[in-house]
Order: sequence, then structure tokens, then C-alpha cells
Amino acid sequence: MMAIIFAPICVFGALSVVGERKTASAPRIGLVQGLSFVLRNPHMRRLLLADAMASIPGAVMSGLFIFYQAELLGNVQFNSLGLIAFFLAEVAFFIPRSDGRRRGGL
Repeated sequence: MMAIIFAPICVFGALSVVGERKTASAPRIGLVQGLSFVLRNPHMRRLLLADAMASIPGAVMSGLFIFYQAELLGNVQFNSLGLIAFFLAEVAFFIPRSDGRRRGGL
């Protein structure tokens, strides 16, 4: 309970005392040049591929959920609320418990 009270006070105190350091301004580059920098780096390509592979199942599942709700249940007017509930349930399923394990036994 004390952390909830003192955390904003400490953050405000730190932000008011510690200033922002000076940084050099970066030159602006175009989209094609920026993409070429990213795609020439093999580590960044590997990271982008892993991120894409991790996000595809969630996108497919949410699309199937919308199809199920709209076409099979006939609740077209509740698609946005259904998606919000779907994503909140997904987040709640993967919140770690206090002992470090995940809620779904995963």
C-alpha cells in the first residue's frame, strides 16, 4: 500500500531534480533508406522474422473469432466488444502468477 502512495511522489521528485541530457540531433532519412538499413542487418532481419512468426497466430485466431461471432452466431453489432473481450482474456491467460508460472499451466 505504501508503494502505491510513494511511487508517484518518488517519480515526480526524480523527474523534477534530474534534467534531460543533451543529445545530438539525428539526420532525417527517408523510408526506403531506413528500410534498407534495417534489412541489410542480418540480426535485425532475424528479429523481424521472429516477431512476425510470433504475431501471426494471434492475428489468425482473432480473425477466426470475428468470423465465428459474425457469421455463425450472427452478432455483427458486437464485433468490437467481442474482440476487446478476446484480447483481455488472452492477456489475463498469460499473466504470470506469484510463483512465476503462467495461469494456463503453460
